[in-house]
Amino acid sequence: MRKARPLRNPDVEELRLGESVTLTGPAVLKGLLGKIVSKATTKPVTKQYELEEIGAFVWSQIDGRKSFDGIAKQLQAKYKMNRMEAEASLDAFLRMLAERGLITLLVKESK
Repeated sequence: MRKARPLRNPDVEELRLGESVTLTGPAVLKGLLGKIVSKATTKPVTKQYELEEIGAFVWSQIDGRKSFDGIAKQLQAKYKMNRMEAEASLDAFLRMLAERGLITLLVKESK
């Protein structure tokens, strides 16, 4: 994860209101209910996610160029977190965004 560079899903729409951000992105449909909903509609199914201040800050840093370590260092500085707090929080948040299809984690292949 530390070598990953998060990249936003281009299908995600962002609405900023002050310090918070609302994301509208593809809904990840699983199981029987997901199959039923997928067959019942031709329009893409979306879901909204509200990010509070720190989540919105992390979202603003996600551009496909900044690394996990770089974003973690910015979290440390801006929110006065220690290294372990920043890395653990960032790791959990990025995994959640990836599971929901809002980002992709790019990892450069080593030769």
